Amino acid sequence: MNSTVKSSFDVTSDYALEAIRKHRGPVLVDLDETLYLRNSTEDFIDTACPAPLAFAMLKLLELLRPWQWTGGHITRDAWRVRLICLFFPWTMILWRRRVAILASRWANRPLLKSLQDNYASTHKSPMIVTLGFMQVVRPLIYRLGLTDVKIMAMSPWRLDQRRRGKLDSVTKAIGKVEVGRSLLITDSLDDQDILEQCRNPLRVIWASAQFAEAFGNRHIPGQYLAKIKRPGQQYIYRAILREDFVFWLLCSLSMAPNPASHIAGLAFLLFSFWSIYEWGYADNDKIAASYEKKPHLSKEYHSKQVRFSTPQAWLWSGASGIAGLLILSWPAMPKITGLLAWAGVLLATYFCFMLYNRLDKLTRIWFYAILRLLRIAAFVAIVPVSAVGVAAICAYTISRWIPYLHYRTSGHEWSEERTHTSLLLFFCINCAMLGYVLGWHILIQPTAFALLSWTIFKARHELKAIISTAHRIDSHEPK
Repeated sequence: MNSTVKSSFDVTSDYALEAIRKHRGPVLVDLDETLYLRNSTEDFIDTACPAPLAFAMLKLLELLRPWQWTGGHITRDAWRVRLICLFFPWTMILWRRRVAILASRWANRPLLKSLQDNYASTHKSPMIVTLGFMQVVRPLIYRLGLTDVKIMAMSPWRLDQRRRGKLDSVTKAIGKVEVGRSLLITDSLDDQDILEQCRNPLRVIWASAQFAEAFGNRHIPGQYLAKIKRPGQQYIYRAILREDFVFWLLCSLSMAPNPASHIAGLAFLLFSFWSIYEWGYADNDKIAASYEKKPHLSKEYHSKQVRFSTPQAWLWSGASGIAGLLILSWPAMPKITGLLAWAGVLLATYFCFMLYNRLDKLTRIWFYAILRLLRIAAFVAIVPVSAVGVAAICAYTISRWIPYLHYRTSGHEWSEERTHTSLLLFFCINCAMLGYVLGWHILIQPTAFALLSWTIFKARHELKAIISTAHRIDSHEPK
């Protein structure tokens, strides 16, 4: 989005509407956030059903980023629409039903009226020029009441169209001379090349225009975390999957009778747990915004809208938790004790967060340790772990609690510097104590080797820095 960037083409909406009425050459009109005050591609993708599955597949697409080999970000939407059309083909039927409501709600009526006035005096239909996709925009434009207009749109199966852009397509459609006689009205500086070629280039930022990302108005676990609480950090991938989930597996996988079902079951339990833990983050921001004098909130908290529903968070958590328990106990049914244990973990997390978010910041120090323990040890309520696994859980909890203790008591910014080295140190100390009390043979097992290798690998850069800066202070004469 470039609505905040000023340009020499910028005019007021009143000026643009009057210019359209007076213009006697071709009229070129952008669609998204201009004639239609939303983004047609995002609204089409948002129509996909079931939304959670479509959302998950689009997130996978974001990780793979196939558009980096097909011309860059300009082809991203083509890949996204392709995915929806291929795997959710009924979306087009749902879209045709939905566009009537969208067109009625988000039509730019002053602009439509100016276009009608221009047509009445010139008897020439305007041309809709858009980077949107023909099968998406055609029914929308029809519902806007423009049944006799030319449409210059893209195809999701022709990536070269997107790479060449609007100017190339419009020039091929009406010729360079006609482009030079045209009036273009758009909201985007992405159209600068065609703006520079037109006789009457108009850029208008409409006050009522709104860019709404697909699925932004639905509660889908992970949305608040990725877009509001930890924006731009790839937190789900880096901290939850690569850290927490890997740790769960290292602590328990060697004791699992069926590794494949164990991994799948724990993945569902992780999703279940984070559906509630994410609620804790959202509640934390809500309480901070309402009651703290200087709340520590991301800028996205005020600029982005992500729907969050406590009942739906529990629904997601309950459904995925049951699925995880079914997979872990297959082919038998999960025991009632397992169901109660997992429900207890979720309730404990919920009420601990509720209390933590409403306490003063110094008192939170102690409850943060409990939340960290719940986050890293939730799985032990369902699957067995060895004594070495317990030692690792304790080490992990302490290594993550110490930075928070320092943050709250020192007044400095949050820092997790050398937390991996702390984890390695505490893990080795705990294992040494276990070996001394229970016998050193208890450390000769796959879990101990895997956890030690993992903690050393995670701390490798920190260890290198520590070794490179270490020196003796008695190597020179005393003062």
